[in-house]
Amino acid sequence: MCYCGHCAGRPTYVHWQYLTAQTEASQRSLVKQWFGSFSSLLEQQETIITLIGQDILLRQREGNPDIRSELDRLMNINPEFFAGFALFSTAGEVLDTTSNLVRPDPPNLLQQPESKDSFVYAIESDKMVLGRTYNAPRLVIPARKAIRDTDGQLLGIMTGALKIQADSGHFAHAAVLGPHNRITILRTRNRYIQYATNGELIADFFVQPLPDTRYRQLMQALQQGQREPEHPSGRQTTITFRWDTNSDREHVRGVALYNPRYEFWLLSEVEEGYLINQFLKTATLYIALTAAFLISMFYLFRFIDRELNRPGFRGGFIF
Repeated sequence: MCYCGHCAGRPTYVHWQYLTAQTEASQRSLVKQWFGSFSSLLEQQETIITLIGQDILLRQREGNPDIRSELDRLMNINPEFFAGFALFSTAGEVLDTTSNLVRPDPPNLLQQPESKDSFVYAIESDKMVLGRTYNAPRLVIPARKAIRDTDGQLLGIMTGALKIQADSGHFAHAAVLGPHNRITILRTRNRYIQYATNGELIADFFVQPLPDTRYRQLMQALQQGQREPEHPSGRQTTITFRWDTNSDREHVRGVALYNPRYEFWLLSEVEEGYLINQFLKTATLYIALTAAFLISMFYLFRFIDRELNRPGFRGGFIF
């Protein structure tokens, strides 16, 4: 007869392997879905603000001052995703905005600590740059692009704001695996979180950058993580990782993808405590079934032994 620990241990070990493998597969699929959707939106945004921004600024330089109507028309292309557009001079001053963003005291982006870094970076870069997520009064992600003429002369900075509220915008219908699963978009340039949800927006996720120590621990976990085999097309491959968040979530198992153009990590993390609880539920069932089987076998063999040793027993069938 097999040893009880072996009987109970083997199926529970197999189930743990199955549970973690299935969770990893689900996270990998989810990350690719989020990553592809968000990256595609950013590429479309960059194309739009580059072409329209260049057209508007060139016409303004030629004496056509009607910027606002052009910006309003641009926002109306997809008002569900776009929260507004604005044109800024190279000195950070507002040239004009969509009608919904008009205010009597427009800020100078070079004088605002929340926007200065991304504004300067946009001036220095040939690509669209993501700014820090902010609440004004709805959550938006600013995307900035330096607009140049055909000779490479800098004309101004075009900014478009993407809606990211839970009930509207690009992420309104995006799914997660459950409250135990968190999706995070993390900027590598300054460690600020662009977006974070577990089905509900994580409170104040955008207020402070990820502490430097935790950021370095996460980057180390990603560096040591297991990479998906290289794809023949050369597209980005996922990284499977595990790390201690040093928070109430404790250890998590995750899958990540990196976008080098827009410099962000897209992370999916599942709390290991949730997996352990799911495993223990199944393990308890396995152990209970094994114990019931062994107890029934014990009574069966004891019954057989008694029958075989009963006085007057002459052999043959018991039943």
